[in-house]
Amino acid sequence: KINKGRNSLLPVNINAGSEPKYSSNWVPFAMIILAVKTKGTSVITDDVFIKRGQFINCFHNKNNFAGIELSESVINGRKAMKAVIIGNGNSRINGGSTDLCEDIRGTAGIVLSAIIAEEPVEFFGDFQLSRGYEDLVGDLKKYEFIEEVNAG
Repeated sequence: KINKGRNSLLPVNINAGSEPKYSSNWVPFAMIILAVKTKGTSVITDDVFIKRGQFINCFHNKNNFAGIELSESVINGRKAMKAVIIGNGNSRINGGSTDLCEDIRGTAGIVLSAIIAEEPVEFFGDFQLSRGYEDLVGDLKKYEFIEEVNAG
């Protein structure tokens, strides 16, 4: 939902999982967008991959996602992730450095976070960037999102 006349999105509740629900694969991207572009509290639940939000804990600067609280829940007898996202409509991601993320979608979430961060984000390893994304590192270099790549 777009809040007409404003430059922010309205808060939402998203139930992610298997079809016909919102795709679990898109949860990291939704979390980032809701954290920086909504004003108010949004909630995302995911009963497919309960660690889908783990990428926010990879950042060393904990202020980057201080407005997101992750917890486990139970939905229809299944474990689920619950993310409560408090957005102020103009948040920024500060930048910093990250640890490796085990999840391919979380890794993509780190890349998106780095693209919109105020300061550079430094990360090490391939972060699964070469798995599932055709030459993502090359594309990021081509569009000047990456300043330096050191192999090895």
